[in-house]
Amino acid sequence: MTTARIAEIASTIRNACSPLVMDIGAKDDATDALKTARESEANAREATLLRLAHESEAGGWTLEEIGAAAPVAAAMSQGIKSPKAFATYIGEAKNVMHPLARSRAAELYALRREVWDAETAAWKSDKNTPTPCRTAWARGYHMFIALLIEAGKGNLIADAGTVLELAVASNPHLDPKRGLAELASAREALRVVYSNFPAWLLEDAIALIDKIEEGDLAGARQHRADAPMLARAEKPAKGKPAKGKPAPVPVTVMPEIAMGPAEVNAFLNGTVAVH
Repeated sequence: MTTARIAEIASTIRNACSPLVMDIGAKDDATDALKTARESEANAREATLLRLAHESEAGGWTLEEIGAAAPVAAAMSQGIKSPKAFATYIGEAKNVMHPLARSRAAELYALRREVWDAETAAWKSDKNTPTPCRTAWARGYHMFIALLIEAGKGNLIADAGTVLELAVASNPHLDPKRGLAELASAREALRVVYSNFPAWLLEDAIALIDKIEEGDLAGARQHRADAPMLARAEKPAKGKPAKGKPAPVPVTVMPEIAMGPAEVNAFLNGTVAVH
């Protein structure tokens, strides 16, 4: 691996990627730039990825060379309005240059289009149709990146079924870290309510949330039916309420028998036995 070789690879990467970000504008966040890009621009990004797959395969670029050349290419940001967006895109493009992914890039792109377009068509005909791919990835471009990442890991993504399995597994709403963050927000909201309405049930709810850990959520998701019970706040023993909590009100359950007025009065007075 020579300096000249790295410079050559970096120049190729830069020349392939730079047209995509010349007109993005001064975006503060590369993710925001991608979200606001038109679908045609997203397609151009995928076309550039396919070009880089070909260049890296034809040139026999190694992982070490790609890792060294990518930051050099990102630093070639002259004339680019958003260097951050440029660097982010190059970072994503490294996935298509991976030796395990680049030889399958065209195949994975075709699979991405097939599954995404089928889901889109189904949703357009029935808005109640589940959309696991659109739930997992904001755009088809992000889905393509995800497939390339899996290929780089050596995971076989060969048909629509495995793509849909990946989509379900990639659902951000099922991420235990996100679930824990949502619980933290709920806890803070409960604390605000509790400060105004100090009900003991709210106190218990806050204590319960405090005990839930990421592992509890991950386990519950993986073993929905037989997951271990989540840690929870201790409850007072029956008949011995904790301080500040009202004792349970005893309830008399009337037996389900046929009785007339006279029998009812006798029962209430304790002069008749009920079997």
